[in-house]
Amino acid sequence: MRTLLIVVAALLVLAGCGERPAGDAPVPVDAGDTPDSLIGKTFVLASATEKGDPLAIVSGTTIELRFTADGRLVANAGCNTMTGPATVTADGLDADLSTTEMACDDARHAQDEWLSTLLTGKPAVRMEGDQLTLSARDAELMLVEQQAMPLHDTTWTVTTLVEGQTAAAATTEATLTFGDGEVTVTGLCNLKAVKYQESGPTLTFELGMLTRMACAPEIMTVENAAVRVLDGEATYEVDGTTLTITKGDQKLQLTGQ
Repeated sequence: MRTLLIVVAALLVLAGCGERPAGDAPVPVDAGDTPDSLIGKTFVLASATEKGDPLAIVSGTTIELRFTADGRLVANAGCNTMTGPATVTADGLDADLSTTEMACDDARHAQDEWLSTLLTGKPAVRMEGDQLTLSARDAELMLVEQQAMPLHDTTWTVTTLVEGQTAAAATTEATLTFGDGEVTVTGLCNLKAVKYQESGPTLTFELGMLTRMACAPEIMTVENAAVRVLDGEATYEVDGTTLTITKGDQKLQLTGQ
């Protein structure tokens, strides 16, 4: 199993000698260390800049990096997933990433390309507390460690509808909240609640009877996708603030708060 090695050298050049002032940059990690600050953890967007200006993030998306125990980096910016072996050396992050080929809107593709360019350009890496910063000449990405949110009693907002290899942004704001045996749904037309049973990563939904109101197309698009997924047996995964519910080649991706 490949171990992610952190060799962060010269994070901050300090003039002179003596004690490091309080609040200064963290002490560099020695070669051969396997720091808990990265291994097995997920980091989510705090802020991003390009050429010194704030980078506008596509509505309903975030940027997420996960460092696995077997030495891979898994990254997502709202559309495709980038994954591959990664190490951090004195030269910066060295990542060899492959990318899925989902069909997303232009804005999400542009955000994917921005993140891919940063990650594969050997950005400098800095850790301070729970904050991870990747910086290159024209871009800087600041992230914070994210604990996995609980499935239950979290308000999950639908962000992405996936069918096969095609992903589309949700066209209306809809939420799911998992309570005791029932999912409460808001923002849709006919779908208000769904009963479910949980067994490990498997959720078995009982859709029941739905009303047949005709609502705006943007609402019905999300509702139809939700009905296809929340009917019968599906699997789920929570990764940081992202919940993915999968049934066959259909997926709902949601962000928790």
